[in-house]
Amino acid sequence: MTQPMRLTPVRRSLVTFSLALTAALGIAYVVPSAQAPPAPAAGKKVLTVDDYTKWKSITGQEISSDGKWVTYVLQTTNVPQAEAKPVLHLLNLDTNQDVAVADATGGRFSSDAKWIAYQVEPGRGRGGRG
Repeated sequence: MTQPMRLTPVRRSLVTFSLALTAALGIAYVVPSAQAPPAPAAGKKVLTVDDYTKWKSITGQEISSDGKWVTYVLQTTNVPQAEAKPVLHLLNLDTNQDVAVADATGGRFSSDAKWIAYQVEPGRGRGGRG
């Protein structure tokens, strides 16, 4: 009958260290590095500097007093103000009819919701020089 091999404290420490090192290296191999940039998912476009000038913002939102109309301004962001190209939208909530007025801002409804006032940039819009 053979007796089991006894490990000395030094050998026991070496075996424990070897197992811990093997486990750590195995985890490092399986888990991707946090420093590596993630690859884009299939079908998704990577943003470029040119994409930032295509972003739009919504400002000047207002609902008419009768709740049937909404107005807002949609314009390009991340560009000089002269290139923002604001477009005033007047949306009928009953019919979803959307009227767009180029180069217009500041849409305000009258108190009875029958009228809307807005500003068009000088020299722009229909018949303008810009």
